[in-house]
Amino acid sequence: MTPLQVVAPNTAIRLRAIRDFKEYKAGDEWLYKGPGTYYPSVEVQVVEITKAIIIKPIKQFAFKPEKTPMIMKVTHVKPVKNGSFVLKVHIYPMFMKK
Repeated sequence: MTPLQVVAPNTAIRLRAIRDFKEYKAGDEWLYKGPGTYYPSVEVQVVEITKAIIIKPIKQFAFKPEKTPMIMKVTHVKPVKNGSFVLKVHIYPMFMKK
């Protein structure tokens, strides 16, 4: 028996379907966002546990998607319902060719 995992606020578990499961196809990834308790399933693999990044206007940071490292500069943050935000961003490759 596997103990249940408690997911704290501002934390998420990145999950991957290892075979078709509910609305997910094998290989799909999604986040289980806290706070809450994650109930594991044999069709799902835990990839990693991530923490939220607090983003403020005019903040710039780098992130690494699967293929090309990118820079994302946040130019505007607009609050919306449920404590969520809409971001206006400019994304460009970290290493631009000249």
